[in-house]
Amino acid sequence: MEKPLCIGILGAANIAKRAIIEPVKKLKGVEVFGVAARDIAKAEKFAQDYGIQEVFPSYDALVQSDRIDAVYIPLANHLHTPWILKTAQAKKPILVEKPICLSIEEFDAIETAVATYGVPMLEAVMVQHHPWQKKLREIVESGIYGNVKSIRTSLTLQFSEAENPGNYRFSSKLGGGAFFDLGTYWIQLVQICLGLQPDMIAAQAVFNKPDGVDLAFKASLAFTNGAITEFDCSFERPFEANHWLELEKAQIKIRNFFRPLFGIQAMSFDVHHLDTGETEKIKFPVQNYYVNQLEFFLRVLEGSEKNFPLSQTRERVKIMAEIYRVAMDL
Repeated sequence: MEKPLCIGILGAANIAKRAIIEPVKKLKGVEVFGVAARDIAKAEKFAQDYGIQEVFPSYDALVQSDRIDAVYIPLANHLHTPWILKTAQAKKPILVEKPICLSIEEFDAIETAVATYGVPMLEAVMVQHHPWQKKLREIVESGIYGNVKSIRTSLTLQFSEAENPGNYRFSSKLGGGAFFDLGTYWIQLVQICLGLQPDMIAAQAVFNKPDGVDLAFKASLAFTNGAITEFDCSFERPFEANHWLELEKAQIKIRNFFRPLFGIQAMSFDVHHLDTGETEKIKFPVQNYYVNQLEFFLRVLEGSEKNFPLSQTRERVKIMAEIYRVAMDL
């Protein structure tokens, strides 16, 4: 029997259950073998809760272990870069939560390391592995409804510091804030529909004190061809996760694009034809973002699938850092 790919998790993060532990149960040839956390007791409980074989005494011990074949990094955002670099040096494939890093300087160091050591790496932008994205790209690239005129994304949820004490999302020093937590979903969609070379960037945020972290953030980009995109995110409003696209001949509404995050779920979007006034619902089979993502990662490792180019990731890192800087300068 062929040995399964053994994944190690850095940090006993809540997201690991949805992103790795549950998807592994749906796939063959892979297992979560080990976990490490700053608090060894927390790692032990995590391992017991999820049936993980090995608790490592430190992040370093996990990364260096011959029993670990690939590493999943769901740490606080400011820790992504140092642990990507250490994992790359250990020549272990990397799946890292978004945002991959917080600055273009960090990304350039990461890119150099994974190239030097020949390590596959994937930023966990799980939405890009769902067929609704492929279908949307086909619509945009075909020009069947003309050019994209605007994209508006609203992504809000109620996530309070009182209910999540000590969470890195409430510390700017740890790379927290609504924009870095939620902005990738907007930027990635804009990237596939309009590209990421805007002529104008505008942004504003509500920064709480004393940590100076953004709890609400708004941004917009304008492009040479007249297209615009707007983004609104918040940790302080009821849940909403919607994309609205206006093309010359149609409007596309993608409601609750977070739906396939939670179990095996159906997904659809509406295309409203401006010439006829009719609305077409495009449906997709039930599936889960994280299962799709892990399956893609495994195919990349076995060589049967081409990975996303790092140049795309670099574009996202660069524009997000620029947008955040604009908001900070106001």
